[in-house]
Amino acid sequence: MTQLIGSFYSIENKFDSIDRRFDVIGARMDSTDAKIDGHHKEVMDRFNKLELDQDFIREKASRNERAGAYY
Repeated sequence: MTQLIGSFYSIENKFDSIDRRFDVIGARMDSTDAKIDGHHKEVMDRFNKLELDQDFIREKASRNERAGAYY
């Protein structure tokens, strides 16, 4: 009977170890997701800035054209 209880505790300890590993994996996944979100935001910010720069250049070219700067 004592051996059965010892085996039970051994199995329980293994499950606890597995649970801790899954917790670590979950924390790493959350960290990775946060990094990906941060990189995505940075890329989108740069993309939006480029779009604004293009809009500014187009508007400036349009004004110059209306002013007769281009023939």
